[in-house]
Amino acid sequence: MASISNEQFRQVVEDTFKQLSLQYNIDLQPGSPLRLFLETAINAIMRGERDVFLSNDPDNKANGFYSRFLDTAMGKLNLSVPRDRNSNFRPQIIPDKYVRSDESYSNLLQSLLINGYSDSSLRNTLKALGLSYSQSDLDHIVKSLKEELMLFKTRQLPEQVLALFIDAYHCFVRSDSRVSEHACYIVVGIDLKGQKDIFGVYTFLGNESSLNWNVVLRDLFDRGLKQPCIIVSDDFPGLHEKVKMVYPKAHHQLCLVHLQRNIRKNLPKQDASQLNEQVKQLIHFDDVHTGNVHLERLFSQYVNNPKYSSYIKTLFEKIEQYTAFLNFPKPIRKHLYTTNVVESVNSLVEKIRISQGGYFNSIEILELNIYLKRQNLKQTKWKNSVPRIAGEAYEVLQIYNVMYKLSE
Repeated sequence: MASISNEQFRQVVEDTFKQLSLQYNIDLQPGSPLRLFLETAINAIMRGERDVFLSNDPDNKANGFYSRFLDTAMGKLNLSVPRDRNSNFRPQIIPDKYVRSDESYSNLLQSLLINGYSDSSLRNTLKALGLSYSQSDLDHIVKSLKEELMLFKTRQLPEQVLALFIDAYHCFVRSDSRVSEHACYIVVGIDLKGQKDIFGVYTFLGNESSLNWNVVLRDLFDRGLKQPCIIVSDDFPGLHEKVKMVYPKAHHQLCLVHLQRNIRKNLPKQDASQLNEQVKQLIHFDDVHTGNVHLERLFSQYVNNPKYSSYIKTLFEKIEQYTAFLNFPKPIRKHLYTTNVVESVNSLVEKIRISQGGYFNSIEILELNIYLKRQNLKQTKWKNSVPRIAGEAYEVLQIYNVMYKLSE
């Protein structure tokens, strides 16, 4: 069989990746999700390599990381390379320190994305790169990735947080040779200082249910998250009752974007437009009392119309859930009345689902995708606290003290 040159191989790889980019609308620019995803994946594999190395050298220890840039067909990657105390460890997955480029990393990315991190896919790709891993080394690295996911899912959570944003992401997952619908319950939190993080990921077979939400909220509580100030969600049936069962003192805010969307579904176009214009004014009120009065008067104008009176009556019952964000300082309110922050995570995962052919190969692969996205967010968009919330940290703490300390 005729061999091909390195230059020919490079061209084949880059052409293949460009085709994939067009097919799946992949963004190749610096800071793009897939570039960040590849950085996170390589960093995780290097940590696993160091674990293997140190297990064979009991007198040696880990010694932090150093930064290194690597030029690839995807562009320049910013990597955190693990070190050992004796300076003997060098990851095999990256080239020698004097070599700053390797076009084959696009192959690694393809394999991780399209094949969903399956053990066999990872082994085949690394072998194709000419990396001399033993079978046990590869098993250990794959195991390390899965252990990181488990530690992430079971870690202790902060007791006190400002807000939880909860939503269910619906997708298809392969299990026992069948592809079935699953609901993945994702919880994003903001602590009292304005730091964002994903606090929980839970995947269940079937559709979203209030019973599963109860399991999710109980797990958060059992892992230490005892005292959230506000929980933001959509208006899923039965969810409010589950929130109050686990967190009776927390405010429960229903997403105002979902409210406006539901108004458009339930009212004629002109009436819906007029009602939504008044709903939008809610964010400008000084306090929760005036907000409640505004909605009461507003809904009263529509409740007697037989076309949608039953729907408006349900809104009357939930006024306090639509104005809960008004209990907080004005500068931070815009962060507390929608579920946008958790839905943006859902959107990132949805892009991966599409790129993998419409479904995930297992629940573990789905949740590992979310974990790696979280790692990327913590290094980029979520690296720093939300400035407005950080600036109101004292006021937020006073609200928390009233809710959970002085009231007891």
